[in-house]
Amino acid sequence: MTDCNIYQLGTDEFILKLNGKNFAPAAFSPEFKDNSMTIEIKDTSIKNSKEIISRAQNFLELSPSVKDFQLEELPDKILITIETNSPMEIKSLSRSLNGYTLRVKLKENPTAENFSVRLQPPRLKKKLPSNFLPFEIPGEITAEFREIPLPDALRLLMSESNKNLIIDNSFPKNIQITLSLKNAKPKEIINELMNEYDFACYTTGNNTVVFGTHSNLYKLSGQDEIKSFKISYANLESVKTVLKNFTGLQDVEINSDERLRMIHVKTNPAKLAEVADIISRMDVPARQVMIRASIFEFNDSATREVQNSLNMVYEKWQLHLSPASGFMQFSYTPDARSNIEREITSTLYALETKNKGKTIANPSVIAIDGQEASIRLKEDVLYPKGLDKEGHTEWDSVNVGPELRFTPRIEDNGFINLDININTGDYLGRDIDENIITTNREIKTKIRVRDGMPFVVGGLFQDRNIRTRAKIPVLGEIPLLGALFSYISNEKSKSQAVMIVTPYILDN
Repeated sequence: MTDCNIYQLGTDEFILKLNGKNFAPAAFSPEFKDNSMTIEIKDTSIKNSKEIISRAQNFLELSPSVKDFQLEELPDKILITIETNSPMEIKSLSRSLNGYTLRVKLKENPTAENFSVRLQPPRLKKKLPSNFLPFEIPGEITAEFREIPLPDALRLLMSESNKNLIIDNSFPKNIQITLSLKNAKPKEIINELMNEYDFACYTTGNNTVVFGTHSNLYKLSGQDEIKSFKISYANLESVKTVLKNFTGLQDVEINSDERLRMIHVKTNPAKLAEVADIISRMDVPARQVMIRASIFEFNDSATREVQNSLNMVYEKWQLHLSPASGFMQFSYTPDARSNIEREITSTLYALETKNKGKTIANPSVIAIDGQEASIRLKEDVLYPKGLDKEGHTEWDSVNVGPELRFTPRIEDNGFINLDININTGDYLGRDIDENIITTNREIKTKIRVRDGMPFVVGGLFQDRNIRTRAKIPVLGEIPLLGALFSYISNEKSKSQAVMIVTPYILDN
């Protein structure tokens, strides 16, 4: 065998190309175990094995599917071992006079499953940043340091190590320290300073030590990674803000993609693990609340019956001990809560059948915890507003109808805080001059209720005084004489609007 190359195809395939001379057809035998593949080539030797391994390692850096590659020469055969991120299978195998070409496919695609792409950094001969000095410094030191800059203290402590020292520009330069040392080991002092002021070091080459912050040293050592996180529920900008504030990534590149709802982070592997933990805590589905509302309107003759019906809400309350809080409180019993809404609505519907009132609306809507939802049961009512220059009637419209807006906030103890805004806009008819008559009653309130507990908004009385003109067709339009064939009526009425609202916490 004279050469061995690895090429990446997409995210879940790669090609292994083995070049050589006089390969026997029956000498090729691949075996699979877990996430590794072993290829045995009998009666074959290697020419320039060090060069082949070096070239294979270079190709390996461009192939994120392959984690490791090993080449071993035995007396009568060659063993090639390849390790990947998941089990694999041979998709195709071809043989030529110059060797073999294998197309290998991973049975699982970790990139697609985890919604992230891990870019392999260059495999440099540098150690990762560490909070501990990776070598010993012989001897002991006795010295007095008073208010000297931290880089100068490191320079003095490292003077006996016979190492080259580099202070990265990310190093905290404005810190001054005071040390009183007697027969102290320099390595112990340096390690303590790294832990105290949260900086790190790594060695490059044989004699050079670099000091700086973890993030910058990872970048310098070629160990930074880019990882993408799928955000399903949380707000992208909120996630970015939290990541910068809680992970110390103020200077780190964090970009978002609104179209794919992805956040891309470039930093060191240790920080990426912290980022993944915070995102998993933030990106959870919000709880939901369903609001059921019934809006009724009754005339003055049904006032007493309406009041008796609404009193049922509070008559069924009882003073009992709350197991959750340990305090005595007023609330519904479980049996009463399940029947209270049905009893109220049935009573109010009975008044409606007696022509003592009407149902304006029975809306229901679901809202996410902390976000506003609204129900608009509006309609456009046309009315003539006059004549144009050619004598044609011009029309205009007014938008009327009930509207319910609310913002729920769920507590951990089964209660719901509701910001409610209710409008009962209604169309009453036309006056003597054919003008539209509308009415609107509005309530804004903040309440705190238990899950499934109905509450009542009532007492919205309104007096109406409507003058209408009735006339005989054609004759009533005659100037002056038309008044003899028409009459004006006054209609007075008093009504009350009642709203019954019940919130329910929905399980995710």
